[in-house]
Amino acid sequence: MSSAWHLTKALNLTRMVLFWGDCRGEPTNIAPGLFGSDTIDVPGSEREQKQAEAKGNIGKTIKLKNDVTGYYSAQTYKSRQIPLPKSIGGDNCPWLSKYKSDVELYRILLKRFVGKGQVMHFMSANKFKEHFVIGLHLRLGNGEKSHFEMAGRGVKNELQFVHNLLDLLKKFVKALQDSHPQRFTSDECSQSTQSKEPLIFLATDSPKYIPLVSNYTKQFGIETVVMPQIRVEKGVTFTTKGGAKCAKGWYDMMLDDILLSFSDVLVAARHSTFTQSMPMPLVFDMNSGIGGPHFCEVNDEGTTMTCLEDMRTWLFRDNPDKTFTYSIENTGDIQEVVHRVTVHFPDIHPPDAFSEAVEFIHPTDRTAVQRTTVTYGENSLSWFDMKYRKGKESCPMCTSFIYNSTSQ
Repeated sequence: MSSAWHLTKALNLTRMVLFWGDCRGEPTNIAPGLFGSDTIDVPGSEREQKQAEAKGNIGKTIKLKNDVTGYYSAQTYKSRQIPLPKSIGGDNCPWLSKYKSDVELYRILLKRFVGKGQVMHFMSANKFKEHFVIGLHLRLGNGEKSHFEMAGRGVKNELQFVHNLLDLLKKFVKALQDSHPQRFTSDECSQSTQSKEPLIFLATDSPKYIPLVSNYTKQFGIETVVMPQIRVEKGVTFTTKGGAKCAKGWYDMMLDDILLSFSDVLVAARHSTFTQSMPMPLVFDMNSGIGGPHFCEVNDEGTTMTCLEDMRTWLFRDNPDKTFTYSIENTGDIQEVVHRVTVHFPDIHPPDAFSEAVEFIHPTDRTAVQRTTVTYGENSLSWFDMKYRKGKESCPMCTSFIYNSTSQ
């Protein structure tokens, strides 16, 4: 979705229409059930709208499929050892411009979410503003197999992992209170400084661990809160089956996703698009200018996590001053934790589909018969863009990019 939004803006289009499938009748399209409408207007696009009207380009539609052609997860470049140009991390970095586009989209969705009142009530009832909020996403699969385990997201001993993680969070809070005490104070009234106690907001697909987390953190003085919702004993809550139950599953998922976005620090127990999509960029953006860790990634044992201060440092891992690693291990050699990057970014080599789309919108030959609808990347034979999907990954466990020594 965020790739489609980024492309919409890059092509100077005026709106994006969503279709996420349906819940077999309730609602017809999942998107309106979450955001009130399936159409999102591009802010400030009035000028483009008038120009399009003047040039007769009104009524043209570009259909996008999933994945959006020309957008790939950053992990692709690591796992396939595709050299990046040195300029990729420069001031005009196209990947960081995608991050800014993501923030814009997610802020729009926050305002449009039909459950915004419930989110605000939950935050008020639990006094988010008066606490240092640690958003913990504990995604353990809830009995899922196959793809979840193949993606390397399962853990060998869930119970031990959770215990380790909670001990790690205890140590993390103490270390952060010592190194960044200002993060635990509030002076909103500009008259007095008040202490902010830590509070854990837990979003999890494994309800059986909620009592354990809550009771365990209470022992070391930190309250854990969860958003009340329907939880399943096994599997996932979001699906395209089940009518009202399906719609409720998507709604509950968005509740957790949005609440994680209001964290002071966001902790990803396992690598997940759920945290790397809406919550992570919003946490980075909302806490920009505030020193210290904002997004943390936990290792496979739950004993170590590495936290990053900003989006650039998370993506490129090039600033040790903004990288913080915490561990309950007693060994001297503690490895930095780097999760797989599931966020999609524009390819370092723009696809032909982009210039073709520009030509569709602004044809050079206006005497030719004009189409009103095209599919972006329509020459692709697959639902997924296969450019970097062919063959095996040469380095599936690689955690860093390689750079072209000659390309700028």
